[in-house]
Amino acid sequence: MRRQMAFGDSAKFTLLLVVAIAVRTVGAQNQTPANVPPPAGWSDVWKDPNTGLMWARKDNGSAITQRDASNYCQNLNLASFRDWRLPEIDEFQLVYDPSVVSGSTFHGDQRLDLHVKGNLKLTGETEWSATHGNRAGEAWTFSFVYGMKLSLDGGTILNRALCVRRAGE
Repeated sequence: MRRQMAFGDSAKFTLLLVVAIAVRTVGAQNQTPANVPPPAGWSDVWKDPNTGLMWARKDNGSAITQRDASNYCQNLNLASFRDWRLPEIDEFQLVYDPSVVSGSTFHGDQRLDLHVKGNLKLTGETEWSATHGNRAGEAWTFSFVYGMKLSLDGGTILNRALCVRRAGE
Protein backbone atom coordinates (compact mmCIF):
# COMPACT_ATOMS: atom_id res chain seq x y z
CA MET A 1 0.00 0.00 0.00
CA ARG A 2 1.40 3.33 -1.03
CA ARG A 3 1.30 6.24 1.29
CA GLN A 4 0.38 9.56 -0.27
CA MET A 5 2.42 12.61 0.58
CA ALA A 6 0.52 15.02 2.78
CA PHE A 7 0.90 18.78 2.38
CA GLY A 8 3.31 18.95 5.34
CA ASP A 9 5.54 16.24 3.81
CA SER A 10 5.67 18.10 0.51
CA ALA A 11 6.69 21.34 2.19
CA LYS A 12 9.44 19.54 4.14
CA PHE A 13 10.72 17.91 0.95
CA THR A 14 10.80 21.27 -0.87
CA LEU A 15 12.61 22.91 2.04
CA LEU A 16 15.23 20.13 2.14
CA LEU A 17 15.75 20.41 -1.62
CA VAL A 18 16.24 24.20 -1.40
CA VAL A 19 18.73 23.82 1.47
CA ALA A 20 20.69 21.13 -0.40
CA ILE A 21 20.94 23.31 -3.51
CA ALA A 22 22.02 26.33 -1.43
CA VAL A 23 24.74 24.35 0.40
CA ARG A 24 26.05 22.97 -2.88
CA THR A 25 26.09 26.44 -4.47
CA VAL A 26 27.90 28.09 -1.53
CA GLY A 27 30.45 25.25 -1.44
CA ALA A 28 31.15 25.68 -5.14
CA GLN A 29 31.56 29.46 -4.73
CA ASN A 30 34.14 28.97 -1.95
CA GLN A 31 36.42 26.82 -4.10
CA THR A 32 39.39 28.59 -5.65
CA PRO A 33 39.89 27.71 -9.31
CA ALA A 34 43.34 26.40 -10.22
CA ASN A 35 44.03 29.31 -12.57
CA VAL A 36 43.50 32.02 -9.92
CA PRO A 37 46.80 33.26 -8.46
CA PRO A 38 47.24 33.48 -4.66
CA PRO A 39 46.73 36.87 -3.02
CA ALA A 40 49.50 39.46 -3.43
CA GLY A 41 52.62 38.68 -1.42
CA TRP A 42 51.87 35.00 -0.78
CA SER A 43 54.68 33.91 -3.09
CA ASP A 44 57.02 35.81 -0.74
CA VAL A 45 56.27 33.55 2.24
CA TRP A 46 56.39 29.85 3.12
CA LYS A 47 54.31 28.16 5.80
CA ASP A 48 56.03 25.17 7.35
CA PRO A 49 53.36 22.44 7.46
CA ASN A 50 55.07 20.75 10.42
CA THR A 51 55.31 23.75 12.75
CA GLY A 52 52.73 26.23 11.47
CA LEU A 53 55.44 28.92 11.31
CA MET A 54 55.32 31.28 8.35
CA TRP A 55 58.74 32.28 7.03
CA ALA A 56 59.72 35.16 4.78
CA ARG A 57 60.82 33.49 1.55
CA LYS A 58 64.17 35.36 1.64
CA ASP A 59 66.39 37.10 4.15
CA ASN A 60 67.09 40.85 4.20
CA GLY A 61 69.95 40.48 1.69
CA SER A 62 72.74 42.30 3.53
CA ALA A 63 74.97 42.00 6.58
CA ILE A 64 73.59 43.90 9.61
CA THR A 65 73.85 43.91 13.41
CA GLN A 66 71.47 41.88 15.54
CA ARG A 67 69.61 45.02 16.64
CA ASP A 68 69.16 46.11 13.02
CA ALA A 69 68.00 42.58 12.16
CA SER A 70 65.40 42.73 14.91
CA ASN A 71 64.22 46.15 13.73
CA TYR A 72 64.08 44.92 10.13
CA CYS A 73 61.71 42.08 11.06
CA GLN A 74 59.58 44.23 13.37
CA ASN A 75 59.07 46.76 10.55
CA LEU A 76 58.51 44.21 7.79
CA ASN A 77 55.18 44.33 5.97
CA LEU A 78 54.99 41.17 3.89
CA ALA A 79 51.94 39.36 2.47
CA SER A 80 49.75 41.88 4.37
CA PHE A 81 51.22 40.81 7.74
CA ARG A 82 53.03 43.20 10.07
CA ASP A 83 53.76 40.86 13.00
CA TRP A 84 57.12 39.54 11.78
CA ARG A 85 59.97 38.90 14.21
CA LEU A 86 63.42 37.37 14.42
CA PRO A 87 63.16 33.64 15.15
CA GLU A 88 64.28 32.07 18.39
CA ILE A 89 67.43 30.01 17.85
CA ASP A 90 65.64 26.64 18.14
CA GLU A 91 63.17 27.64 15.40
CA PHE A 92 66.03 27.72 12.89
CA GLN A 93 66.80 24.09 13.66
CA LEU A 94 63.26 23.23 12.49
CA VAL A 95 63.94 24.47 8.93
CA TYR A 96 67.54 23.25 8.67
CA ASP A 97 67.77 20.11 6.52
CA PRO A 98 71.22 18.73 5.66
CA SER A 99 69.72 16.63 2.84
CA VAL A 100 68.56 19.78 0.98
CA VAL A 101 70.92 22.04 -0.94
CA SER A 102 68.94 25.25 -1.27
CA GLY A 103 71.70 27.47 -2.59
CA SER A 104 75.23 28.47 -1.80
CA THR A 105 77.30 31.29 -0.39
CA PHE A 106 80.98 32.11 -0.47
CA HIS A 107 83.41 32.45 2.42
CA GLY A 108 86.44 34.00 0.78
CA ASP A 109 86.92 31.93 -2.36
CA GLN A 110 85.29 28.82 -0.86
CA ARG A 111 81.77 27.93 -2.02
CA LEU A 112 79.55 26.65 0.81
CA ASP A 113 76.20 24.88 0.36
CA LEU A 114 73.18 26.15 2.31
CA HIS A 115 70.70 23.63 3.74
CA VAL A 116 67.24 25.05 4.41
CA LYS A 117 63.74 23.73 3.74
CA GLY A 118 60.89 25.61 2.08
CA ASN A 119 62.91 26.92 -0.85
CA LEU A 120 63.96 29.84 1.36
CA LYS A 121 66.57 32.09 -0.26
CA LEU A 122 69.50 32.97 1.98
CA THR A 123 72.22 35.40 0.95
CA GLY A 124 74.71 34.49 3.67
CA GLU A 125 75.81 31.59 5.85
CA THR A 126 74.37 32.74 9.18
CA GLU A 127 71.15 34.39 10.36
CA TRP A 128 70.52 36.33 13.57
CA SER A 129 68.06 35.02 16.17
CA ALA A 130 66.18 36.84 18.92
CA THR A 131 67.75 34.55 21.56
CA HIS A 132 70.32 36.12 23.89
CA GLY A 133 73.81 34.60 23.65
CA ASN A 134 76.25 33.35 26.27
CA ARG A 135 77.46 36.82 27.34
CA ALA A 136 75.99 40.30 27.64
CA GLY A 137 75.58 41.86 24.19
CA GLU A 138 75.70 38.50 22.42
CA ALA A 139 72.93 36.79 20.47
CA TRP A 140 72.69 33.36 18.90
CA THR A 141 73.17 32.98 15.18
CA PHE A 142 72.47 29.89 13.11
CA SER A 143 74.68 28.55 10.34
CA PHE A 144 72.70 26.98 7.50
CA VAL A 145 75.97 25.58 6.14
CA TYR A 146 76.86 23.49 9.19
CA GLY A 147 73.55 23.34 11.08
CA MET A 148 75.04 24.81 14.22
CA LYS A 149 74.43 27.78 16.46
CA LEU A 150 77.02 30.35 17.53
CA SER A 151 76.87 33.00 20.25
CA LEU A 152 78.29 36.22 18.75
CA ASP A 153 78.55 39.90 19.63
CA GLY A 154 75.27 41.37 18.33
CA GLY A 155 76.64 44.89 18.08
CA THR A 156 79.77 44.30 16.01
CA ILE A 157 79.29 41.05 14.08
CA LEU A 158 77.23 41.34 10.89
CA ASN A 159 74.80 38.64 9.74
CA ARG A 160 71.45 38.44 7.97
CA ALA A 161 67.82 38.67 9.11
CA LEU A 162 65.35 35.94 8.17
CA CYS A 163 61.91 36.80 9.57
CA VAL A 164 59.19 34.51 10.89
CA ARG A 165 55.69 34.75 12.31
CA ARG A 166 53.19 32.37 13.84
CA ALA A 167 50.64 31.61 11.08
CA GLY A 168 47.01 32.05 12.07
CA GLU A 169 47.67 34.95 14.44
